[in-house]
Amino acid sequence: MKIVQIIFGLSSGGAERFVVDLSNELEKNHEVIVLTLKDDNVDGNNFYLPELSKNVKYINAGIKKGFSLKDAFFLYKTIKTISPDIVHFHLTNVVFYIFFSILFYRKPKYVETLHIQADKMNTKKIQIQIKYWLYRLKFVKLCTISNDNQRSFIKSFKIKDSALIYNGRSKPLPSGKINTVKLEIENLKKTPNDIVFLHIGRCAEQKNQKMLISVFNRLSSQGINFILLIIGDKFDSKLGSELKMLACDNIHFLGTRLNITDYYLNSDGFCLSSIFEGMPITLIEAFACGCIPISTPTSGATDIIDNQVTGYVSSNNDEESYYQSIMSFIAERETINKLDLIRYYEENLSMPYCAERYVRFYNSMK
Repeated sequence: MKIVQIIFGLSSGGAERFVVDLSNELEKNHEVIVLTLKDDNVDGNNFYLPELSKNVKYINAGIKKGFSLKDAFFLYKTIKTISPDIVHFHLTNVVFYIFFSILFYRKPKYVETLHIQADKMNTKKIQIQIKYWLYRLKFVKLCTISNDNQRSFIKSFKIKDSALIYNGRSKPLPSGKINTVKLEIENLKKTPNDIVFLHIGRCAEQKNQKMLISVFNRLSSQGINFILLIIGDKFDSKLGSELKMLACDNIHFLGTRLNITDYYLNSDGFCLSSIFEGMPITLIEAFACGCIPISTPTSGATDIIDNQVTGYVSSNNDEESYYQSIMSFIAERETINKLDLIRYYEENLSMPYCAERYVRFYNSMK
């Protein structure tokens, strides 16, 4: 089977991480091409490119900004030249860049993985209508990634035949820098007994990081020994600067890291504070590394965290609720069996398991 995976770029996001892992797994038995849209000479657009298997063909469309008919026609010709069996695309607005292909080149089967809830899509009303008809006419087959994710699309688009496949992640492995990371974290601690919390995510309102920082400022004022490590980009923005000003000195902003597995393996708890998600890759990584998650009740977290058994889920997104979950973690974390997290990952969230389900989905399409 010849499969094209299409995404805007390979920047440091969850969907981008997923596309690289899925492509690397599929290429073991299929011919796989990754087609990115945004110019990968722009800083950040090729963050995960070094991790793409050499057996995966990589094509970059080099689109500078915005949408143009010229770009859409180029992608139509590119897809037709490749002549794939499957065109699998990711992220909300990619569909409009390959619109000509979907309409006029019907040889491949077109699949869209929906990485966000329907009511959170950043699209105009006319774009929603176009999507509605593409889905209703079955020009594009849909795959949702969590129960909340699926329910939102059924409600918004009245579509009941989408597949539900949880995101997967290749087994995260420690790098050669793991001892350096361990020393880095030890040097950041104020006491040897500091609890190490980890948060991974770009600076964005969606990630609810102001609430997260307020909770940990509260812990600091109570004299609780901890450090919070924040890994992610865009903290040089206006919002990022405000968050840094707000944060107490137990909170450390580390920027982006390729070796994030080293940080999971050296942390006690993983903090997910988002208002909404699809199925966070970071949460899957936490399970794979046995790093206990403490999450808001966002999509994905409510699917896979068994509260007080494999992690903690707050009752809502506000500060008091999340604070109570953090306090429960501090008091009870020794009762959590980390091997249960790793076992759940291996049985439900590994990339071989995820890729196998996608292949079955591809083959089932008519």
